[in-house]
Amino acid sequence: MIFSIISNIIINYQNNKYENLYQEKNYTLYGEIVSNKQEKEYKNVYKFKVIKSNEQKKEQNTYLYINTSKNINLNYGDIIKINGKFEKANGRRNYKGFDYEKYLRTNKIYGTITTSKVEKIGHKDTIFSIANNVANKIEEKIVQNLQPTQASICKGLIIGRTGDIEEEIQENFRITNISHILAISGTHIVYIVSAINLVFNKLIGKNKTKILIILILIFYMFIVGFTPSMVRAGIMGILYNLASLVSRKNNFATSISISLLLILINNPYSILNIGLQLSYLATVGIVLFNKMFIHYFSNLKFIKKNIYIKTKPKLRKFIKIFQESLAIMLSAQIMLFPVLIYNFNILGIYFILANLLAGIITGPILILSIIFIITPINFITQIVSLILSNLFSLLILISDLSNLPKAKIYLPTPNLFFIIIYYIVILLIRQIYKLYNSKKKITNSEFRFRNLISIVKYKIKKLKIKITIILSLSIIILNIIPKDLRIHFIDVGQGDSTFIETPHNKTILIDGGGSLSESFDVGEKTLLPYILDRGYTKIDYIFITHFDQDHVGGILTLLKEIKIGKIFIGEQFEECENYDKFINIVKQEKLEVTKIKKGDKIIIDNIIFNILFPDIENPIEENSLNNNSIVMQMKYKSITALFTGDIEEIAEEQIIKENIEADILKIAHHGSKTSSTQKFLEKVKPKIALIGVGENNKFGHPNIEVIKRLEKLKTKIFKTAQNGEITIKINHLGKIKIETIIK
Repeated sequence: MIFSIISNIIINYQNNKYENLYQEKNYTLYGEIVSNKQEKEYKNVYKFKVIKSNEQKKEQNTYLYINTSKNINLNYGDIIKINGKFEKANGRRNYKGFDYEKYLRTNKIYGTITTSKVEKIGHKDTIFSIANNVANKIEEKIVQNLQPTQASICKGLIIGRTGDIEEEIQENFRITNISHILAISGTHIVYIVSAINLVFNKLIGKNKTKILIILILIFYMFIVGFTPSMVRAGIMGILYNLASLVSRKNNFATSISISLLLILINNPYSILNIGLQLSYLATVGIVLFNKMFIHYFSNLKFIKKNIYIKTKPKLRKFIKIFQESLAIMLSAQIMLFPVLIYNFNILGIYFILANLLAGIITGPILILSIIFIITPINFITQIVSLILSNLFSLLILISDLSNLPKAKIYLPTPNLFFIIIYYIVILLIRQIYKLYNSKKKITNSEFRFRNLISIVKYKIKKLKIKITIILSLSIIILNIIPKDLRIHFIDVGQGDSTFIETPHNKTILIDGGGSLSESFDVGEKTLLPYILDRGYTKIDYIFITHFDQDHVGGILTLLKEIKIGKIFIGEQFEECENYDKFINIVKQEKLEVTKIKKGDKIIIDNIIFNILFPDIENPIEENSLNNNSIVMQMKYKSITALFTGDIEEIAEEQIIKENIEADILKIAHHGSKTSSTQKFLEKVKPKIALIGVGENNKFGHPNIEVIKRLEKLKTKIFKTAQNGEITIKINHLGKIKIETIIK
């Protein structure tokens, strides 16, 4: 309760302080550069500590990112004056989507200033800039002596700079569940402390060595930039040595609680940092479950009778080490599992093997890395770097287990209720195992807990038939009660994608967005996570209206990653690179594809899709790809929705000959001036218009004239640029409810 009150006071203070501090306009700011340069494609990015602004003379001590042109180079500690436009970070734009604003808050950053004018006033040396210079020297030595790929991993492992690690390698580490190796944590502290003890214990005595350890750990936290996992391990290491100095017994619960409290007092939003969550959960898991697993492995009859007794002492020692390594790995993973699935949705099939193999070489890597960093002798540096290079190559090879067939399984994002139940269950299992296997005399409370378990087991056995009947009836009733039809118009930037959940949980995807940028895959970064967040690992039906990148790009990724049912496409009237890619993937994945045309009718879970276009007997030659898009009318209860792809006026002229009246209209071609003519809109008479469009897009979509036409018809207009994801729920009575992510 005390912890909660403190956190909430700090969060409320920060929110009140920052809420009206900046508006989206130009500012003149004075402050200090507190990071190294991050080189992006068209700009340099720095973390900037604002001291004051022209508008507010008092000191602010807030943090921003500043974007500068490529020709402006600044150093850590530079005092500068800038003038530029402030931009507030975006929150999430889709259901459970990435919240950039909250992510920045975990780093104490409030927004971004874009500037082309920077005036350097001076330079300030602090312990932070000194530590940064040390980290730069270490990085320089690593880069000079290791190959780029190995150097990038070494930088992440030693000084926490993971920015240069290739995305493919990071993904492989995630799939095999060995990403923790790149996080500076307790293992690093153990080896650092051991090395210092080994060198200085006899030279300066135990107490002075402990003081030295504390000072080095503090400085190391400065060097790595106070990452949450390092701060957790560092504070716990410091408290352990402080306890020893004052002849007190170190208490794990006290140490870990103090470390978390200090981190959150500094920045309560750190609780959202995935690195912090994994670091604490893994540590707690090892403390809670390690002894239980070792006890369990030691008492397995198969091992006792067939392996342990019959083997030689050296082999027994190896078996014991293997058991201990397996116990540590499982202890950590059992606590990490729901959080890893919640954030990454991937279960790596080979994670046990990968962790065991990586665990064997992590120790030597850390020891050699310490020698590599501190040795001034060039000959030793070269020998150690050669060994390290091979070890890092081996680590990369272990992560390549993720590329084996069926190496990963996608799992739907668990909800909070499941996660809470999961932790309750595993903690109960631990407690029960402890009660029934403890050699110590149990306490009165433990005795009462054991009796309670016996009573519950007896009641369940006695009422087994009744419980089965109640659960069965509950499942039947839940499936009989009609659910809403849910139409989700996903924010995929400058593109279209609609995800439909039917009343009986069939899934339908109409288009999948897609970016023209090679650096951002909408399918991987937006569409796939969205579908997993919605709780699905399969799409039953996919409609591809046409093969423009901004409609099919995300689907091309999706087809290779999760299970797909039927795919519906239209006839193709011109060559298209995306269509060729699609056909290759379909052949490779052995997917079912059906071509549809004007006059076809598709019924899915009592929802009727009438195909109005294309007319394959009279295809449109002008801008053929867009104008021969699939146009379909969806009917459910008394509600009708019209999906129009990217058709233009010439196609609309043909379609208005049909009955195209609809309550919901997906506006064609993102609101382009070439579509949505007055005649067409008057024939449709939409009550709701959905426009898939990116913020500040270069095409000027949606066109102002299109908006005026819709407003004239008193149509409710929703745009993904302003509203984020738009969800339309239609209940069994045909009533509509509209929700948007951005209000």
